[in-house]
Amino acid sequence: MEIISSPVKIALLVFIGLALLIVNITYLTNLLSDEAFLKNLLVEAYGMLYDIVIIGAFVLWLNKRGEKLREIKHYNEEIDDLKHWKSDEAAHRIASIVKRLNKLGETDICLVLCHLKGADLSFVNLKGSNLKVANLQGVSLTGANLQNVDFRNADLTGADLLGANLRSANLKQVKGLTFGQLSDVGTLKDAELDDTHRMEIKKNFPCLLKIEHSGGIHISHLVMHRCKSPACPMNKQKPLS
Repeated sequence: MEIISSPVKIALLVFIGLALLIVNITYLTNLLSDEAFLKNLLVEAYGMLYDIVIIGAFVLWLNKRGEKLREIKHYNEEIDDLKHWKSDEAAHRIASIVKRLNKLGETDICLVLCHLKGADLSFVNLKGSNLKVANLQGVSLTGANLQNVDFRNADLTGADLLGANLRSANLKQVKGLTFGQLSDVGTLKDAELDDTHRMEIKKNFPCLLKIEHSGGIHISHLVMHRCKSPACPMNKQKPLS
């Protein structure tokens, strides 16, 4: 015998059972011949129908919300299982999970120690995520939203940061990070940088420390977000078509 586990189905069956019970009692006691009773019954029926719609909608929302939270928990547990698996397959699987979590509205993802070498994370939203000690060698973070991301002790050797939003990101003690990579990003406003990188950016691309930026901005619009100072090297570049 199949056991019904859905709370919505259980509630519906209980309602139908009670309705049949009440109709039978009413019929057996001849109350249907009483006009006043029928009038009151109609009023109560409309009230009960309204309550069922409201409560049913609330129960359905709770059920959907519960399913979403369970799905998010499952994906985070899967990342935790894969984080010590140093292979291309693990990197691509974690990247796919990150994109699924984004679709569920999740951006604050724990990717500590994760092996993401060569993964494609273009235009993902990792706002508030923790990527400490993660292997990000050769990863594509083009146009990604990396606001408030903690990259401390991560390896960004060869990573593509073109157009990435690194506002308020912690980029101290990051391995393999070069001035060339930083000069390609969308913004570094309020970002924490090692002294050497901050001096280089302040000298050559001061606009990156000031401009606003939205994660996922199209690459062709990057030049529009640079400062208007004639000294800024970005003003010598032609906009991308």
